Amino acid sequence: MGAAQQFQPGQFIFREGEDGGDLFFIKEGIVEIVISSEGKFTTIAELKGGDILGLLTVITKEARTASARAKTVVTATQITSDQFNKLLGSCPEWLRTVIKDCTTRVRQMNEVFAKAKNEIAVLKTIQINKRYTGAQMASAIASFAPYIAKGMDGRKVVYVQEMLDRLETLLMRPLPEIHQIFDVLRNFGIVKVELEPEHKRKIVSLDNAIKATLFAQWSANLNRGASKKFINTNWSDKEKRMLSGLSKFAKHFEMDLKKECRLPVKQLQEALERVTQQPLDNDTLAKAEACELLKREIKDGDQKVVFIPIELSRALACYDTYKRLESIESVAPPPIEEEDPKKKTAQAAGAPGVKKAG
Repeated sequence: MGAAQQFQPGQFIFREGEDGGDLFFIKEGIVEIVISSEGKFTTIAELKGGDILGLLTVITKEARTASARAKTVVTATQITSDQFNKLLGSCPEWLRTVIKDCTTRVRQMNEVFAKAKNEIAVLKTIQINKRYTGAQMASAIASFAPYIAKGMDGRKVVYVQEMLDRLETLLMRPLPEIHQIFDVLRNFGIVKVELEPEHKRKIVSLDNAIKATLFAQWSANLNRGASKKFINTNWSDKEKRMLSGLSKFAKHFEMDLKKECRLPVKQLQEALERVTQQPLDNDTLAKAEACELLKREIKDGDQKVVFIPIELSRALACYDTYKRLESIESVAPPPIEEEDPKKKTAQAAGAPGVKKAG
């Protein structure tokens, strides 16, 4: 038997990928068995006094399939590969075959378990995240809208109620939550709801429904570069109104909103407040430039603000939507009031509503 060794909390006894071969008998303490995935460690088991470390690789001779890390102070006795093989060689051949077969199956089960545990951890994070669900909803609306759209006055529209029913089925979220998130998308202009002229039912134009996917695409890029900086920057309402005013200014002067606009700072300072009631603020321009919402350039001594109006407006709308979804993640959605079928029938017939007895 080898000599006892001591490992401090957080110290690795061996690491995933290293050559296997030696066994460790744990005498005291707790050892975490962890695997790494995308730079993160996932604990798949904990071993304590009386347990054995390294049994799989001492038999298979393969690289370590996981890391062993001391969770507390650990005392363990190391048994070398040569010592183990000498003992194993004294066993009948059939027993050695059984041990190797069991070891291979345990290793495969560990790999499957670790992968599943990682996937569950990710799902737990995103399923309860209303920001993620909002992006899913926007993408779903854009995907199925063309298949349920109906003709109306020379254009295609989607009925909101049918849209919500399908979203409940697709996203597998409670209907009150579906309504709550849809209202956020509507309130910040991601989805624009209209009233049908004749029956006053809520509708969304097919063109607008398809454009909802832009919020999903915007959300998918938030962990990268300027987009990450933009969402992590604190923007006051005053700053957002000024930036929104730039797009309104461009629209007021009938500029092409889909192309770059180059507006002289002097002209903006004189006209922006008159047109949009928002003064030009250089600090806000600097923040927006750092987040790549616009850029400033100096040519022939004149400073200009360069931006694409529709992209700036869209970024601000997506930002407000995202932040609103973030703020309601810990708030339970309001219950949906069930409409009294008798009252609904009476209203359809033009009769007065039925009063309940007091």
